[in-house]
Amino acid sequence: METTPDHPRLLHRLSLAQVRIALIIICFSLLFGCVQSGSVPMGNRYAAVNPQSVQILFQPPPWRYEQIGIVTCLGAQAASDASVYRELQRQAAGLGADAVLVISSQPAIQGGFATYDAWTGYGFAAGPSVIGLKLSGIALKRIKG
Repeated sequence: METTPDHPRLLHRLSLAQVRIALIIICFSLLFGCVQSGSVPMGNRYAAVNPQSVQILFQPPPWRYEQIGIVTCLGAQAASDASVYRELQRQAAGLGADAVLVISSQPAIQGGFATYDAWTGYGFAAGPSVIGLKLSGIALKRIKG
């Protein structure tokens, strides 16, 4: 015997409310903090470490090290610089790094565009715009001894 809900409209409203909430969450995550990232391991493989233990360096360290990978991050326009650097740390930690040497820190640029209406003879052009922070780094493993 098949049963139907007593209030089908209520069930429909709940589904729409859930969809709306999901869409709002997706929109906010896209606007405020999305970070795309990746890593490429090289050489020896190491177990992942806690991201908070990975140092962020802007010049080579005084200790001996091995380069174990390349890490990159691209933050969305509204993402904080701190969140992009944390993601760089997280990527290096996944490779087992003790530190990440930042080799490039620059604004990510999106190209401009131009339109022209042959009928009216009017045109419009927009220059390139900054869409976020782009970081590249080398994951480093300290050589013991």
